[in-house]
Parts: sequence; C-alpha cells; structure tokens
Amino acid sequence: MKRFATSACLCLGLLACSFAPLHAHTFTTPDSVWAASDGSFHFEAGFTAGPGSYLSGGWEYHGTQNISMDLYADCFCIPNDCTIPEGESFTVPVDGSLTDISQPGTMHVIAIPCSGAPYEGDTVVMPYDPTPVESTTWGLLKALYR
Repeated sequence: MKRFATSACLCLGLLACSFAPLHAHTFTTPDSVWAASDGSFHFEAGFTAGPGSYLSGGWEYHGTQNISMDLYADCFCIPNDCTIPEGESFTVPVDGSLTDISQPGTMHVIAIPCSGAPYEGDTVVMPYDPTPVESTTWGLLKALYR
C-alpha cells in the first residue's frame, strides 16, 4: 500500500508540473501616470523574455476610456527579426492624449506572441492637477474623485 501511495503522489506531482506554464515572460505597465496640462501623456510598457526566447507577433495599445489613441505594430512572426532571446528586454513607448482633459482615462497595452495568450496591461491616466501630489495610494484615489 505504501508503494502505491508513493507512486500515486509521484504521478500527481508530474501531472501538476505538466500544467505549469512553459514561458513566464514578464510584461509590465505602470498602474497610473499623470497627464500634462494639455492632456498629453507618455509612458513605457516593459517586456522581458524568459525563461526561453519569445517570438513576437507585434504589440498594440488603445484607449479604453477617455483616450482616442490607437496604434498597432506588426512583427509578422519573422523568426530572425522578431525573436527576443531569453533575458533580453524591450520597451513599448506609449503616447496619447486625454479626450476630456479634466477626467481620467485608461490605456490598454498588449504584447502579442506568435502563439499563446497575449500579455496585457492597463494604465490609468490621471488628469493634470497643479496641486501637490500625495505619494500614497489614498492620494491617487482622492485625485480620481476631485
């Protein structure tokens, strides 16, 4: 019976490992950024390949709330030109402008692999506020409702 229990645990462990993701690439976007007085903003989304290399299909960003900017860049899954080796990083420069400069907006950024699920992130763009910025989450929350 002990031998059966050990074999069953080993099989369950191997089964659990087989469902683990093969690639855990890292994609980051800032939680929030502040717009300039004219409503314009800029930030960068970061991507790091690894473990393993990453074959890029392209990337895109689009406004989902109070931002009317969209951009799509296609890499066409060309292995020599679009492969990012393990440990290498790239950044996606994101530029846009709030439609209503007195209201916050949301920008959605996507890194699109040639296979598998896309890597996605949202960044809240806060409207320009000439008052001093509180460096706490509470300060950001209050700024949403000013």
